[in-house]
Amino acid sequence: LGIAHCLRGWSRVAMNDIAGGAEEIRLGLGMWEATGAKVPGTYLRLNLIEAELAGGEIEAGLADVEQGMQQCRRTLECYQQPEYHRLKGELLRRQGNLKRAEREIERALEGARAQGATWVELHAALSLARLASPERPDLLSPLAAVYSRLTEGFDTQDVREAASLLAAQGEGPVMSAL
Repeated sequence: LGIAHCLRGWSRVAMNDIAGGAEEIRLGLGMWEATGAKVPGTYLRLNLIEAELAGGEIEAGLADVEQGMQQCRRTLECYQQPEYHRLKGELLRRQGNLKRAEREIERALEGARAQGATWVELHAALSLARLASPERPDLLSPLAAVYSRLTEGFDTQDVREAASLLAAQGEGPVMSAL
């Protein structure tokens, strides 16, 4: 039941009921934790952090990132760590702490690459590209690199966003894919 509430809450967030969805995820996570179960807690908490990010709950999101990272270490669910670093970077970006945000997102990229997790790498590269500026166009390079390796998913929101960001910067290989 706790997992069902988490997933229903995630669906509500996706349908733009940010506050209601986040509250339902919290309810479900509390129910799930009360059982003493450990797995898939790190995944469920990621959904909550995404909701907190969408709702502008930066401090709550950062606290949940730390709790989730501790849980990754305790349960050995280390495969989630790149997403935690990416979300921490996104939260720090929203706070205006761009240097720390870049460091966290770079850690996410490194972790995703080490795992061979292309989709997670794409998410991290998108987060890094959001930090790009005329002074820092190099932050788009990881996005161009991961995009060039994609063989599917071109109709997904993430890949369309990547293509759009790269096209706006005049990245040649992407232009032909659009």
